[in-house]
Amino acid sequence: MEKKYGTLIKTYRGSRETDQGQKYDTLVLIYRDENGEKKTLYYDRPTVDYWVLKDKNSPEAVNPPMYISVDKVDHFTTYSDNLYRDIATNTGAMNYYNKIKFNYGANSYTMKNLFKSPLLYGADIDMEDQYVAKFYKEFQPNPAYKLHKCYFDIENDIYHYNGGVPDTTETPCPICLVTLIDEKAMKSHTFVLRNSQNPGLVEFEKDVENFKVYMHNKIIECDNLDMEFDFYFYDDELDMIKGFYDKVHEIDPDTMSGWNISYDCPYLQHRAKNLFRQNKARRGQMTSDEAAYDLVCDDKYLIQTNSSGKQFFLKPYARYSQGMGKYGSRIDDLKILDGIYWADQMLIYANIHAGEGKPDNYKLDTIAHKLLGKEKLPFGPGETIRNQLYKNTRRFIEYNIRDVLLLLEIEEDTQDIDKIQRLADITVTRKAKCTKKSYSVTNFVNKFANDQGLVMRTNKNTSYGEEAESDFYDNMFLMLNELVETNTRYRKLYDIQDKYGAYVSDPNRNDTVGMELFRGQFSMFLFELVCDFDFSSLYPSIIRAFNLDSGNIDGKFYVADDEIKRKIIEKYHCADMFYYSIKGKKTSDDDYIETTEEDDVDEILDDASLKKSVKVSETDDLCSVLADTMQSRDYDKIGNIFLDLPSTADLVKKLRER
Repeated sequence: MEKKYGTLIKTYRGSRETDQGQKYDTLVLIYRDENGEKKTLYYDRPTVDYWVLKDKNSPEAVNPPMYISVDKVDHFTTYSDNLYRDIATNTGAMNYYNKIKFNYGANSYTMKNLFKSPLLYGADIDMEDQYVAKFYKEFQPNPAYKLHKCYFDIENDIYHYNGGVPDTTETPCPICLVTLIDEKAMKSHTFVLRNSQNPGLVEFEKDVENFKVYMHNKIIECDNLDMEFDFYFYDDELDMIKGFYDKVHEIDPDTMSGWNISYDCPYLQHRAKNLFRQNKARRGQMTSDEAAYDLVCDDKYLIQTNSSGKQFFLKPYARYSQGMGKYGSRIDDLKILDGIYWADQMLIYANIHAGEGKPDNYKLDTIAHKLLGKEKLPFGPGETIRNQLYKNTRRFIEYNIRDVLLLLEIEEDTQDIDKIQRLADITVTRKAKCTKKSYSVTNFVNKFANDQGLVMRTNKNTSYGEEAESDFYDNMFLMLNELVETNTRYRKLYDIQDKYGAYVSDPNRNDTVGMELFRGQFSMFLFELVCDFDFSSLYPSIIRAFNLDSGNIDGKFYVADDEIKRKIIEKYHCADMFYYSIKGKKTSDDDYIETTEEDDVDEILDDASLKKSVKVSETDDLCSVLADTMQSRDYDKIGNIFLDLPSTADLVKKLRER
């Protein structure tokens, strides 16, 4: 059956309560249909899928493969808020579930250790992402649909404030100005808080019609944009904030973006909450939090209808969650009950363009100059961000509008928000997480596996929550895979050798010296023609592409012939490849030890020809050497080194001798 067109705009995960006070999950999907109309799909207590291995005595129960055929697993479906208990029931881990529930709660992060069960598949795909995948089984992205984008920015009156940047929770300074630009209508909406103590504002309001003409003509001349300008004036700050959100809900775009909205969005919400706290009459029977939620959320999404035609009321809720990490990897999420994807253009730009090199900073002025050759409106003589509202009100308002115009033009240049949409569509991942490889690559690979009749195992390499509880689960419920090795020499080598490692070549081999920094002065640290092939930093895409995983380690390669080892060291100068760090092994300050019949190292080497002073860290482990040579695809060298076959040069020499 041919799929319908549908452009998924947003997923909203909320919660409801039963009459008995039990909380459970809800989910709303907001999308544009084939005609561009906004629609919703509502799931009251959504379900999630996972799979459990049928044959508990099969090799897969000890060494779970990355993917497994669906005919080898049982399929289970349960409510998303009941997932941990259901997994514990079907993997025999109820003791762990009850222990964690008692100590931390039924939905504790520590419960995720249940995902480490070798019997379990597909359980760690997020509920929202599962429903994104289900959406795209029924719909296909509409290539003809153009996202409806809006941009915004707020300004504070900080003239009388003695601190630095006003705190987004305490919100000590009033919001004096908010500008919203609707790209589709090419219209700017500016919301202004009146202030009788500021004569410049009084004069500006009187002359606002002339200012509209001035801005219209200037934007045509400077930016080649034909834009209309509207202004709305308020005596009450709470009314102004409400006016802004009412306009947002009236326009109801697909995206609403700003630059560093981790300041703007929390400040708007908390400022409203604090104003409601001061004015109890304005909030009625609601708490200040509930009143702020009600103001921020869009009323038309509060009543939802499920597939059976039953209606449900969802309580307004809004919360900004700031992610961890530096720009280029950090992602934030604004959970708000409306039909809009709220995006931070600064973070999106940093994430998408991280590979292009880090700029000096991610300030709007810096990025606008880099991309557009344009800048924020400069301050006049004696003007600062602190005093301009009073010193030059007209310019302050233009300054705010100019910032939002730069957002529009940056997006026109980069199309980054469209890239987020495409990435979310392709990887079947909610937009808030689609720039994270750990989510998007997992979801994309899982989708591909499902299409092939396979399911992907859960991530079994991560421990969750308290270390003691994770260890408890490991000791009680995991069947550890013991290495089977009959050769005692190799077994001893394996036991003392680190399982993972890396070979990093000497950068001096790429060039005789580093890069020239000054005349005749060369760097010891900066080199050209350096190849960096770091698997761990590219997790999970490279690890999955090359199937690098602890569950796939069946053994290791070791030198079986000391003559080959000498040849590798002496002929190919690979001595450094046979040293490693022995974890936990204590030695004296002397890097060398004299081996004797009683020494562990002597027992491991077990060869009279090698009984001499050797480095403690010397090994016969051939893995790094072999991996490095295989990566080069120099098959002549591979045969020469590892199979003791003659090289091409050796063969030519033999033929000439004959």
